[in-house]
Amino acid sequence: MRLLTAIALVIFCTILFLLRSELPRIPLSMINNKKLLPLNATPAAQTIPASEASQHAGKRMTVCGRIASEHIATSSRATPTFIYLDKPYPDRVFAVLVWESDRASVGAIPSSGMLCATGVIASYRGTPEIVVKDAKSWYVPK
Repeated sequence: MRLLTAIALVIFCTILFLLRSELPRIPLSMINNKKLLPLNATPAAQTIPASEASQHAGKRMTVCGRIASEHIATSSRATPTFIYLDKPYPDRVFAVLVWESDRASVGAIPSSGMLCATGVIASYRGTPEIVVKDAKSWYVPK
């Protein structure tokens, strides 16, 4: 069995070598280096308003809205912070969730103004949310 595998590998490599010599070369000047992404890069997320987030549950998106209210659930396990966009609790439209264990890596999120959060949209008790784990997952739009 090993001999057959080795023979198949030699044949495959030989075919690749022969085909490689027939392929045209692409000049480096034709490659747009700005569009190349590293192998571990994640694709850019589409940006949507907070009011549309419920239609995109399970998708990686950037959700933007005006900060309406903030609540730190000190009596809950893991002490989550909820930042509600567009409408305050209980009429919430969208929530940005920051767990206490992630607060240091998330940094200081403003308490007013516009906010955008990037991540996979989940739904908790009917409210769409994104869990923010670091400072790269949110920004204040210009």
